[in-house]
Amino acid sequence: IDEKRTMVRPLLKSKRNVVILRELPEGTTEEEVRGIFQAAPHADRIASVKPEVNNTWFVKFSLDDGTQDVVLWLRSQRFKGQPVNAAIKSEHFLRSFFPLHLAGQG
Repeated sequence: IDEKRTMVRPLLKSKRNVVILRELPEGTTEEEVRGIFQAAPHADRIASVKPEVNNTWFVKFSLDDGTQDVVLWLRSQRFKGQPVNAAIKSEHFLRSFFPLHLAGQG
């Protein structure tokens, strides 16, 4: 609520439940990516694993909090002899209010 008590600012919080794995070796499979997380915190909460461009993978968790613990753990791990390059992807909160329009539709 503002000082004049006339306007309300919504408390919008972006979701932070997707881990980005970057620079994984060419040809890495989904099973190998899932294997990286076997001993990770919240490994039982993985919702999906999707490959992206440039050897990047998105791993979505069904959690509100805790993704940071996963990323910190991943940064201490190695995959195929290389350090794991992990970060958290923020889903912009406006996506839940405004649907994305696909090319050629509406």
